[in-house]
Amino acid sequence: MLAILSAACLLALGAPAPKSHAVESISIPGTGASQTLLKAIAEHFNAENPDIVVQIPESSGSTGGIKSVMTGNSVLGRVSRALSDTERAGGLVSVEFARSPVVFISHPSVFGIDSLTIEEIRSIYSGATRRWSDLGGPERKIYPISRESGSIHGAILDHIPDFDNAPGAPIKRVFSILEIVDLVESFPYTIGFSSISLVQRRKINVLNFKGIEPSEAAVVSGRYPLIIPFALIHRRDDLPEGARRFLAHLKSPEAQDMMRAQGAVPLDGP
Repeated sequence: MLAILSAACLLALGAPAPKSHAVESISIPGTGASQTLLKAIAEHFNAENPDIVVQIPESSGSTGGIKSVMTGNSVLGRVSRALSDTERAGGLVSVEFARSPVVFISHPSVFGIDSLTIEEIRSIYSGATRRWSDLGGPERKIYPISRESGSIHGAILDHIPDFDNAPGAPIKRVFSILEIVDLVESFPYTIGFSSISLVQRRKINVLNFKGIEPSEAAVVSGRYPLIIPFALIHRRDDLPEGARRFLAHLKSPEAQDMMRAQGAVPLDGP
C-alpha cells in the first residue's frame, strides 16, 4: 500500500516513472563443432552484460546457421567452414575467431594406441583392419563411427580422400558430430572423430595424427594439418548493439583463455 501511495505521489508531483530496462536476446544457431565452447563464452558474457542474453541452441549444422541468418531469423550464426562464393555474394560476412584441431577419438577401453597414421585410419574405416590388436591395442573388434557430411568430416577428407567410403565397410553413420562423441564415450572399442573442444571434458582418448599432438603450437606452425575454422556469420548490414558487443567479447583475454582451455587456437588476440 505504501508503494502504491508513493508512486501516486510521484506522478502527482510530475516526477518521471522509473524506466524499465529492455533485455536484448540473441540466439546463435549453427554448427555443433563450436557449440560447447560458445556456450561457456556466452555464459561468461551474459554474467557481465545483464542487458543482453546470448543463447547457443543445439546444433543445426553450419548450413542451418547460414540459412537462419540468410532468412533473417537470426542476426548471428555459427559456422565451422568457409563461406561459399554464393553465400558471400548473398551478403554474408564471416568473422573467424579461432581454429580448432580435428581429432580422432576412441573409447577409454582402447589402450596401447595413442596415434594413428593415414594408412591405419583408412584401413580401419575401410574394414581392412577389424581388430584393435592389429594396431597394438586390445584383442577386440573395432567399431568405427562416422557421419554423412559436415565440416569436420570434410577436413578429414581433404587429407584422407574417401577414407570412409569403401563399399561394405562396417561403419555406423550418424547425423552429427555430437552423436559421434556421445557414442564413443558410451560404447567400448569405438572410434570416431570430433573437434577437440567437444571432447575436453569427456572420458575419451584423443589420438595424435601421424605422431603429431593437436597442440596450439602444432596448429600455428602448420604441423598439425586437420583443422577447421570457428566463425560467426552475419549479414553485411548494421548489427544490433548486443551482437557487436558479443563479437568484440570474443577477442577479450577471458574469452581467449576459454578457447585455449578447450583446445582451440584463438585469432586476433589482444
